[in-house]
Amino acid sequence: MRIPIEWINERVKHSTRKMLRRPFFTLAILALFGLAGGLNTIVFSILNVVVFQAAPFPQADRLFQISCSTSVVPQGKACSVPIAVSLRQQSSAIDNLAYYSTDTAIAAYGNHEERLISVASVSSSFFSTLRRWPEKGRWFMAADNTSLTNNLVVLSHALWQKYFEGQSDILGTTISLNNKPFVVCGVMPRDFTFPDSQTDAWILDPLTVRSVEDAGLWQSTVIIRLKDQATQQTLRNELSVLAKRLSSGSSSDSGLAFSSVPMRTFVLGEGAHAIWLLFAATACLLVLVGGSLVNLLALENISGHNDQLVRMTLGASRIRLFVECIAESFAPAMFASMAALVFANGGLHLFQVATEDWGISRSELAVVGPREWLYCICMAAIVFLVSALLAFWPLIHTPSLLVGRRSLSVTKGHGQIQWRVLQAGAIILQLSMASVLLSSASAAARTLWDLLNPP
Repeated sequence: MRIPIEWINERVKHSTRKMLRRPFFTLAILALFGLAGGLNTIVFSILNVVVFQAAPFPQADRLFQISCSTSVVPQGKACSVPIAVSLRQQSSAIDNLAYYSTDTAIAAYGNHEERLISVASVSSSFFSTLRRWPEKGRWFMAADNTSLTNNLVVLSHALWQKYFEGQSDILGTTISLNNKPFVVCGVMPRDFTFPDSQTDAWILDPLTVRSVEDAGLWQSTVIIRLKDQATQQTLRNELSVLAKRLSSGSSSDSGLAFSSVPMRTFVLGEGAHAIWLLFAATACLLVLVGGSLVNLLALENISGHNDQLVRMTLGASRIRLFVECIAESFAPAMFASMAALVFANGGLHLFQVATEDWGISRSELAVVGPREWLYCICMAAIVFLVSALLAFWPLIHTPSLLVGRRSLSVTKGHGQIQWRVLQAGAIILQLSMASVLLSSASAAARTLWDLLNPP
């Protein structure tokens, strides 16, 4: 059966006029869904950048963080530079290796006020191992190791925008870090925040700068990229052999052992558990509010059933009434999703300002983008579509009704029993979701508290 588009347009207009005739009821519906849907969209946006895009590097599954432990440091997470160099030279499974350490420095430039920044001191292979190109300029190269006077620095996008005010000719500019001159050779993209979101700059740390004694004492975090044909088990077997070889060749490395952790796991740490719990809690909140909205909208739609019953008696098919019922849910769903997106935009900004000092990795990159729009619209469509179907369902079981004398709200028999069962089921579902929401929110709050107050 062909359904003219005029039917759908007419029902959408009818639904819009119906919403405008009851402004307080409409505002209540939009406010409820805007709050629940907006909160859920905020957490989804944070989940997207913090968890799903935790390691935004090409072939991130080939990246691993290597930890070293010795008899002196049994639980070490870093390695000395000579050990890192030995791994790069003797391993057949490693395609590329880099090491880094983090520190702070006082940045000064021209008339700008001095600023304390977080700096990562990295090897020349750091960016090539991660395979991320700068937004401007270039990354470090092996040839840069040969010059001890050519101190190079790559700026983060945030530092370039905030401290240097997005200066277009920043490349080649000399800045001061701890009263030492550094030449800016590149600016990284906005989404590059490794090793953490607080890193403001990366400086070249070639092995040739240090003496052998200093290099042996200095501990750095090691990251490697596996060759295409190598597996994680191959890497573990090779690290075990290399650990025995290096341990026997040096007394300072006695009892040396390596461990490998996938880059994604290393970047996420324990923060992913808290965000997953928050997402579960807000999802339960959305289901709870959605169930309430379904009840409210379904009861509201009962008032329009007399019109549907008249049209059914006059010969309108159930298919046509069904399509029109679905079309009527389109307008409130669009308005509700817009309200949720407005709330999500403002709420996400407030969240990022409030948690700026919490150190949640990459949370500052969360935005209400196309994925969040689609996610929010799908949530609204599901809620309002279910309410429309729930309101239409009794019509299927009432083939003949005396118009004006037996409305759906007073119909006895099978249809009324089913309606009451559906209402009871919705109430039980809401109470269950409320309990799950309370427990999930409590667990999420406890996990976040533990993260913010480490022992």
